[in-house]
Amino acid sequence: MFLGEDYLLEGSTARKLYDEVATLPILDPHNHADPQQVVENPSWKDIWEVEGATDHYVWEVMRKCGVTEDKITGDAPSKEKWMALANAMPLIAGNPVYEWLHLDLFRVFGIRKIVRPETAEEIWEETLEKLKNPDMRPRELLKKMGLEVMCTTEGRTSSSWQ
Repeated sequence: MFLGEDYLLEGSTARKLYDEVATLPILDPHNHADPQQVVENPSWKDIWEVEGATDHYVWEVMRKCGVTEDKITGDAPSKEKWMALANAMPLIAGNPVYEWLHLDLFRVFGIRKIVRPETAEEIWEETLEKLKNPDMRPRELLKKMGLEVMCTTEGRTSSSWQ
């Protein structure tokens, strides 16, 4: 079931194997987290900051869906960027970005809604409220997820790329 506890687990063998490893620490060899954000551990302002502000995969699918750059990496307010992503989501069903975003909403925020234009505002407001909780800061979430090792890539907009 999409967005359920058995997501991608087909059959009793898959469930058994998952249950055997589910509580092991996570060793993440590749992610796009901002190391400075983990060090500073600030509260996130909004869902765009959590899901889209630093993820070049999100940016790529938005560009492919015709979203203008001001609503991806430009000066548009975060809410406009989130709404632009929500407008693109129905076009990218089946893409890993679609899966990842919904899994984050489900596992981190407890939100089972599908991101689309009709639900974007409600998800925006619901996540704004949840992000006020100190347990939603980067290090607290990583600890809750069982992360033991994290190897991040340097940001695509980092000055060391130039």
